[in-house]
Amino acid sequence: MEKKKINFSEEERAVLLDLLSRHRSVVENKRTDAASASRKRDSGKKIEDEFNSHHNVTPRKWTQLKKCGGTPPSSEMTDELQRVRDIASHIAVRLPNPCDSDRSWYDAGGSQSSNQLCTPVAALLSQTQDTPLRVRCYGSFVFFSLPMF
Repeated sequence: MEKKKINFSEEERAVLLDLLSRHRSVVENKRTDAASASRKRDSGKKIEDEFNSHHNVTPRKWTQLKKCGGTPPSSEMTDELQRVRDIASHIAVRLPNPCDSDRSWYDAGGSQSSNQLCTPVAALLSQTQDTPLRVRCYGSFVFFSLPMF
């Protein structure tokens, strides 16, 4: 039977966040070539050694440090989360896409239930219909239907 793993303390999380911010360019590199993988292994070994050299931390391997996931999200932005956001701020950028509605309903005649128009084809098709045409978009798929009265 496997031994119970010891949870990360707040101090250990702070130390790990500090180390990750220093090695951010290597750890977050998305490349998978041999040179990048070698740099990631070396950086992981450095982070492990630096982490274990701090007092009041439980010695851990790099594989354990990578799995430090955290606790359930709190309702407010803590100092720790603020530091994480500063380290990985480029990840949270959301780009608007007017052609992808993600399951929003739109009236093809021009009125819409959201801020974006789903597709101009729906407006053209609605001109040939006596009743308003409804459009449902799932990612890149577009479905046309008549509303239920």
